[in-house]
Amino acid sequence: MSSLPLTPLILPVIAGLKITIDRISLHTPQGIKTLLPEDLIIATTYGYVLSQKEFLIPSHQGEALVINLPNGDFPNFSQVEIRYKADRLPMVNISACTGN
Repeated sequence: MSSLPLTPLILPVIAGLKITIDRISLHTPQGIKTLLPEDLIIATTYGYVLSQKEFLIPSHQGEALVINLPNGDFPNFSQVEIRYKADRLPMVNISACTGN
């Protein structure tokens, strides 16, 4: 028996943000399945992982968050809802602008 590779969810993110993921809801034939960040394996391509749900995206080329389930593939779903908060990172230190 051969196993198929896991298929991750890919969340593209623009540069200069701090992303905080609240939850992911999958609309499956059996109903809505809600996943919390603690239930997932989330990695970045260029950014930094601050916690299981917080990620810094400082790179100039943007980023993708790669989201996997720890023990298998995602169930079949027709729609995905990702609830997250995006905070803008400061572009320069305030003292560089004021000359202090």
